[in-house]
Amino acid sequence: MKLMMNLQKIFDAIKMADWLIEYNTEIPHHSLQMKTPIQYLIETNPQCQMLWTNTNP
Repeated sequence: MKLMMNLQKIFDAIKMADWLIEYNTEIPHHSLQMKTPIQYLIETNPQCQMLWTNTNP
């Protein structure tokens, strides 16, 4: 029983991490002129481009 509860907590944490990544890299925000937070950060802080690698083809 305890193992199942721990596994559920791990599963929930993974789901939350996936959602946070999607929210901050794929979903546009109205408050950021319909850009993703990552897009907005890169466009408003050019020095950030040195740390970001786009792996999309």
